[in-house]
Amino acid sequence: MKALRTAALFALLAIVGGAAFGQYRPPVRNNTLFRTVFRQAWTMSLPGPVKLIEVGQVLDQKRNSFVMLVGGADVSDYRRRLLVTHWAGGQFVTDEAKEFAGAAIDSLLVGRFRQEATNDSNDSIPAPVAPSGTAHKGKSPKATPPKRKASGSPAQQIVTTEGIYAMKDGHLTRLFTAPPNARLAMLLQNPPDLVVGGQGNLAQAYVMADTQADIFPGSPPKVGDGYVRFGVGTQDFEGAEDLKMALGVRFVQSYWNSRDRWMIGIVRPQNTAASNTFADRLAVLTPRSGKSDLDFWAAKPADFEETWRSDPFPGRILDVRVGDPRNEGKEGLLVLTSENNDRERHLYCFRPAQVIAGQ
Repeated sequence: MKALRTAALFALLAIVGGAAFGQYRPPVRNNTLFRTVFRQAWTMSLPGPVKLIEVGQVLDQKRNSFVMLVGGADVSDYRRRLLVTHWAGGQFVTDEAKEFAGAAIDSLLVGRFRQEATNDSNDSIPAPVAPSGTAHKGKSPKATPPKRKASGSPAQQIVTTEGIYAMKDGHLTRLFTAPPNARLAMLLQNPPDLVVGGQGNLAQAYVMADTQADIFPGSPPKVGDGYVRFGVGTQDFEGAEDLKMALGVRFVQSYWNSRDRWMIGIVRPQNTAASNTFADRLAVLTPRSGKSDLDFWAAKPADFEETWRSDPFPGRILDVRVGDPRNEGKEGLLVLTSENNDRERHLYCFRPAQVIAGQ
């Protein structure tokens, strides 16, 4: 199969990798009547040293799961716990948990990386496709037709640095080894979504087959729905220096749909040894006036400007995702922080609002 060799962030580098962002000095306003700001909806503490977070339909297609990757006791401890939880009116309750050996740079992604099963409602392994004209030879099958569960089969799978996980026979199951150095997912208009591993000229896109991750033989999309979902949070790795957007803003996440188009970054001041605090801020860039209908794949750095910046957080931002972990019918910007000298984890939810430009 033809290898797909691109830059580390694949199509994303076409947006955040250019020096064009360097000419912007926040705050910059759209030349429109309204602009997007974000307001805190809720916050809560999380147990344990959570390292990364995700949101997706892992257990079934009716509700979102909140997924947490819990790290070890310190940087030398590579023990990891993968927790799939649901909101139970006051706390996240664990439905499934897996333990495995992590890595210095961990990854966590949820997506439609494998086609949903149609021949067995108990797992998410895609059914083999019969050649044309061979599906109904001989007598029509009358006994035990394929089972179908309208909404019970999970639609999405979990990718970690260590493996691919999905619900099978009612339990979270490791299917096979993850692609090397998984960093991000390409969420596409039509499934399956792709996982991109590696960086620089060695970056490679993968599609999940029945028993392994195969090299994707195609090319990055140029048009259509979809976007890149980043899976490593604010961890430092080789190539992270290419994640600069505006001056002082490092890319950490993107989100793109018919209404909301966000490039999300963090602003991290230099840490001082005396205070040992970070006071990170969150920054959101949105398309400029006249660029709001662009597909993610066609966007360029000059199409964006910073429209909102948060107040300082009481600690260090570890990860940023977009989703609805409490199944409230409202997606929000989720921020995982480390506070109190790395002894506490907090989750913040911000939701977008439209205000008159200049306010």
